[in-house]
Amino acid sequence: MDTIEKYFLKIICSHIRGKDISDELKDISPDELTALYRISIIHSVFPMFYDVVCKTESFAGLDDEIKSLWKRQTIVAVASQAVKTESFFQIYRHIKDAGLNCLVIKGIICRQMYPKPDCRTSNDEDIYISKDEFGACHKLILENGFETKDKDDFDITDDIHVISYVDAGSGLHIELHQTLFEEDSKAYGYMNSYFNDAIKNAVAIQVNDNELKTLEYTENLLYLICHAFKHFVMRGFGIRQLCDILLFAENYGSKINWSYIEKTTKEIGADVFFVNLIDIGERYFEFSREKACMRDAFSYIVAESQDLLDDILDAGIFGKSSDSRHHSNSMTLSAMENRNDGAGSKKAAWGAVFPRLEIMKKRYKILNKLPFLLPLMWIVRSFSFLFSKKNAENNSAKDTLRFGKKRIELLKKYKIIK
Repeated sequence: MDTIEKYFLKIICSHIRGKDISDELKDISPDELTALYRISIIHSVFPMFYDVVCKTESFAGLDDEIKSLWKRQTIVAVASQAVKTESFFQIYRHIKDAGLNCLVIKGIICRQMYPKPDCRTSNDEDIYISKDEFGACHKLILENGFETKDKDDFDITDDIHVISYVDAGSGLHIELHQTLFEEDSKAYGYMNSYFNDAIKNAVAIQVNDNELKTLEYTENLLYLICHAFKHFVMRGFGIRQLCDILLFAENYGSKINWSYIEKTTKEIGADVFFVNLIDIGERYFEFSREKACMRDAFSYIVAESQDLLDDILDAGIFGKSSDSRHHSNSMTLSAMENRNDGAGSKKAAWGAVFPRLEIMKKRYKILNKLPFLLPLMWIVRSFSFLFSKKNAENNSAKDTLRFGKKRIELLKKYKIIK
């Protein structure tokens, strides 16, 4: 981890803890600030970054044009988030008034824990609803002016995991889930079984004078862990998801059943992963086990979190920092799918070249209706990858395989696969 990354962690910690660290940042050079700006964009935390650095002498010494640009970007991002939040409250009230029993997950539930919620921007808001009410909720969202992103690529009668919507007026994106994880995924579909009673166990949380139903506190933390775990196995995840987990554990620690978290994460294979997230929190984000009421939970695990932190810093938001990381997804998923037979890493390269139908469907929507075209799409994918200009210059097939092997070793280190 280099000096810039250490500064980045210090800045994000300063924001989530509401502390002024201007004196500690006074010697940062304009070039270092620019590098920090780029990292904050990659991790989708720019408003949080700006909130801290705009008070420093180093920022004051920047070119006026850059200062003006960063300020405008922050104002636009924060104002846009405020508009989208209010739009979400409106559609949530419509769903609630219709008698539909939905839960709000991630996004706004996490955002309300931050000192300046609108600085913690969200790509979308997520709603979880039972399969019985999924169709009715889909219809209601459309009736309220939202459009589906892939309107021609699915039928509501299909057994689909999630539908994505956008409201052109506010820019709000919503994802409506009838399962928390894709059921047909061999890598993480099994995690749904831990949330069978999620709607029955739901609790209400007050957000801006609005009562939102969400997952029960223990289930909520478990879901945040599982969601980060899923992204880690696929391509990786960024600093924002880590902060969400740390803040939730601290804010609701007294209401969390830590024995259950320890038991279930161990069953899932995420216990070592989670303990190392907590270790990063203690080392860089002033996380308090005492405040989280963790006591002796996970005392059997010795943390060694630096490699995990390096991966998080490199990954950016949802592991989208590079094509090599993106394409290595096929290798890590294949390794995860075969984790119990000890052959995960041996089958990973094969999985990178010939991904399973469920994986290919995400990129090639035609496979949802015409799955027999899978071999043809393998060929299309291979040619697209090999002859992409960006890939040819920066992300060769060898780089992807090398990167995939590195990430598989990371999965092994944290006891996720054998």
